[in-house]
Amino acid sequence: MKNIHELFPVKPVRSDDPDYLRQWRGRTWGLNNDVGQIRTVLMKRPGQEVTNLINTDVCKFEDEYGAWVNKDLRGYWISPDRAMPDMDKMQAQHDSFAQILREEGAEVIYVDEGLDIDHDFRGMTNVRDVMFSVPGGAVICRMAPAFRFGEEQWVQKKLAELNMPIAGTIIGEGVFEGGSFGFLSPTVAYAGHSKRGNWEALRQIESTLQSLGIELVIIPLVGHSLHTDSAFTMADVDKALYIPGRLPWWFLEKMEDLGIQGIEVDPKERWAVNSLTVSPGKVIVPAEAEVSIERMVKAGLEVVPLEYDEVQKNGGGLHCTTNPLVRDSVH
Repeated sequence: MKNIHELFPVKPVRSDDPDYLRQWRGRTWGLNNDVGQIRTVLMKRPGQEVTNLINTDVCKFEDEYGAWVNKDLRGYWISPDRAMPDMDKMQAQHDSFAQILREEGAEVIYVDEGLDIDHDFRGMTNVRDVMFSVPGGAVICRMAPAFRFGEEQWVQKKLAELNMPIAGTIIGEGVFEGGSFGFLSPTVAYAGHSKRGNWEALRQIESTLQSLGIELVIIPLVGHSLHTDSAFTMADVDKALYIPGRLPWWFLEKMEDLGIQGIEVDPKERWAVNSLTVSPGKVIVPAEAEVSIERMVKAGLEVVPLEYDEVQKNGGGLHCTTNPLVRDSVH
């Protein structure tokens, strides 16, 4: 008698195979670069979580930090002038950003749309950190600070709703946040080592990427730097925004080896490096970064300036408050 399983031969298919994804997941999910035409992006509009942070008796202004600090809820609001959040302005700036993305050809998906998210999740507007995309799917992160524990559950629910595959999840003692991940090229990725990204998580990420044929470059971040997007962001296939003093010398040489031209951001305009590239050479940049914008234009970039100062007081900029799920290939 023949074995019944002979009728069902096993034919392994790569998890990032476009035809496989289109048939079983509805579309080609994921990305292998940070500069291709952005097609789908995850966001979280500022809302009740910010209001809850400030409207409490335990929120006090700490002069040494230049911020309102809620010690019970373990959240903060950066405000050197002691001003409370202007929610109308914050939401208007975020809405303008989302509209620009739509005009640039992106589908904007709100992580909390249709979900009853707990409004005690302080950092959800900075949706970049809860996951990052790789070819064929997403890697779910684990938040490092206690006030952000549990945020990843909401992005997992949203991805399940979208039918986007999960290629990996940081587990065990690993902690990592998506603001410290990116691609230098389709075959070379980078991840930051800091208090928000430990060695155990980096080991897991490297293993996942190896399965996809992608090299991982680990960048040790300096001082109190949390994420790589406070030091480096790709702006084109061969151009990047960066602050040299926040990066190790060998990484600057790695950029040269890969043919990546560095466009130095004025350190006084630190939010300029936290910009978002929407297509090769086209970057949305905080409008106040006038010196850095001039340098970008001189280097051949197309710049879309946007007022985003009120949102930035929540601890994240243009790059932090977006999470691309799909981009076009660039090679």
